[in-house]
Amino acid sequence: MRHNSIFAGRSALNLPGVWLLLAPLIYFAAQGRPSFMGQPTSELTATYGSLASGSPSGKNIVAVTLIFMLLAMAVFPWIVDVAKECLRNGVFAALALLAFASCIWSQAPAVSLEWSLCLIVNTIFAFYLNSRFNHEVQLTLFLSLGWVCLIASIAMALLVPRYGISIQNGAWQGIYFHKNICAMATVFFLPAAFCASAKSWYRKAVRIVYIALSCGLVIMTQSKTSLIVVVALLVYMLALNLLDKMTSHDRIAVLGGGVIMALTLAGATYYYYRDLVYFMGKDPSLTGRTEIWQAVVTSIMKHPILGYGYMAFWRGYVGESANISLTAGWAVSSAHNGLLGVWVELGAAGLILVVASFLVAFRNALRCVTSGCSQYFKWCACIVFLTIVISIDEQQLLVPNDLRWIMYIVACAGLADGAKQLRVRLGGD
Repeated sequence: MRHNSIFAGRSALNLPGVWLLLAPLIYFAAQGRPSFMGQPTSELTATYGSLASGSPSGKNIVAVTLIFMLLAMAVFPWIVDVAKECLRNGVFAALALLAFASCIWSQAPAVSLEWSLCLIVNTIFAFYLNSRFNHEVQLTLFLSLGWVCLIASIAMALLVPRYGISIQNGAWQGIYFHKNICAMATVFFLPAAFCASAKSWYRKAVRIVYIALSCGLVIMTQSKTSLIVVVALLVYMLALNLLDKMTSHDRIAVLGGGVIMALTLAGATYYYYRDLVYFMGKDPSLTGRTEIWQAVVTSIMKHPILGYGYMAFWRGYVGESANISLTAGWAVSSAHNGLLGVWVELGAAGLILVVASFLVAFRNALRCVTSGCSQYFKWCACIVFLTIVISIDEQQLLVPNDLRWIMYIVACAGLADGAKQLRVRLGGD
């Protein structure tokens, strides 16, 4: 513990406590719907889990109750620290409260109430992780979780293919209910493997095996988007490691050049868009995504300020989402874009809060990186990077009972702590 810093009071490694937390973490990694609890019966279920439509099954009611009771017992002794963490990271507390308040104007109030309570629990749990455990333990926790989910997913695919392999296309989905969830969860666990301490040759070898197996699992999911993200992550980690070897002035210059290169790449992508998507094996509409985005914007303009209620918009052929489903020709279950998904549910109010979290995280990450950040802050920056990149193509943001959103909150809170520590060190506070 660092008693003389803003991180004082956080616990060092406590193996029984870490292993106890693996149960709710695995539950959140699978978005509350492990594959062995049954195959999803609809596109809506495949996106949001069994609670998103209809009545939850008895198994899910028991699972949710047990998980939330376990979290309550873990968080309660640290409730004061968690409350302070909420105040320090008010944008996420505000998002959870906005989701809860949306029950008032939601087109499906009961659905918004049910899922907003889950989101509040998820947010509190994220603050608990950041206030309860120090940086080393957080990395150890997520790396341990990555190992458990990786081995379990491979074993499920090989030994119980009925649940571990999709019956639709033969893609591996492991312990997850959908191949894309499996791929994205595996990608989000990878940064911990790059950033956690591995001083001995044995640990380094084990870490290489983990990275190789993770990449292999992503390949077996047949998720092209995830493969692109893995490549982007590898380039991103290489760039961060190169920045470590530079002086602070050189880092600023290199980052400036990187921004210029990114803008140039974005322009080239826009200009050669059709060629690139054909090369990736997709059509120019990105499998109908561009049509969905246009239809979603039309619906947003009808309720632009507060939206249709948290988790209340995507109801197949019921309500406003019916217009989008009729336009696409199938029961669309998400906006396939994180920012549009937030906007249609929580309106401009929710969108502003999410964008604000992006900007604050980017500012704090820039401060940490240009000052020669620790491995933990590299991990935080990677999680923020992955969240933003994946949200371009997927409904990544504010998804309830989703470990990726929980990890994003933890990463943003960690970067805020790091930026504050730098200000204290430089005499800014």
